[in-house]
Amino acid sequence: MKKTIIFILLLATLITVTPKADASIIESAARNLDSSLNQLITAKDEATAEKTLSPEEDLAFRKKVVNDALILSFKEIEDIKGKLDSLNFEEKSDENKVRGQFFIDLGEFETTYRDLQGRLDKETNVEKIKDIARYAKEYREKAYGPIITEIVDFILAFQTDKLVAGAGIRFGKIETDIKKLERASFIEIGYFDRQMEEAGKLISNAKELVNKAKAMVMENDIDQEEEKGEVKEEEEEIVPPTPRELCEAALIDLRSGYGIFVDISNSVKKIIKI
Repeated sequence: MKKTIIFILLLATLITVTPKADASIIESAARNLDSSLNQLITAKDEATAEKTLSPEEDLAFRKKVVNDALILSFKEIEDIKGKLDSLNFEEKSDENKVRGQFFIDLGEFETTYRDLQGRLDKETNVEKIKDIARYAKEYREKAYGPIITEIVDFILAFQTDKLVAGAGIRFGKIETDIKKLERASFIEIGYFDRQMEEAGKLISNAKELVNKAKAMVMENDIDQEEEKGEVKEEEEEIVPPTPRELCEAALIDLRSGYGIFVDISNSVKKIIKI
């Protein structure tokens, strides 16, 4: 009975769940961008195609579609602000400075969309509403979209980094508990060495990948543009992985590592016959 209680306590650090980054921020950002963009495009097409609308209804329809797209942008900005705010950085760190700049960018986007919303609310001319829709569409593509992508990559990189750090802590606890199980003669010494070595390599590789992602999101935009300009035509086919792709690869390694932890847990259960 005593051995059973000891085992259950030690097993607590072996039982875990597969790590998962907040991928919803990527999907939400992309989905909202696409949805907003499509709505802005339809603002000048669908209303015109609807022949049964009166001039007043036509005007109201156009204004609603554009306004709905702007509202989606406000919601998206608030969601991203919340994700940025949840990241913990030292006050004087470079990471915190970058985050601060992103908050400024988001504030400017919000101001621009508020101005557009104000113009839209007062407008009574269909052609002017079309102009607002076109401007908003262009603004999303050229100004808003690229920065939002940078911010999402920044958030994902540091969220994934936190998951990698957590996996490292988990690995250390499991390693310690396996040694306790060995000393208590629950399992043979070295029985899980191969699996722990494999898990360690996966976590180390995930750490390397996420470090590259963090370095990329911290790079100066000007330096990036200069580097792009220096690439020769024959070298353009070599496209380095994006921060998002690096994080996705890191998460795959983490999931594999945690899968090994679960396998170890199941093996211990069978050995102890619990």
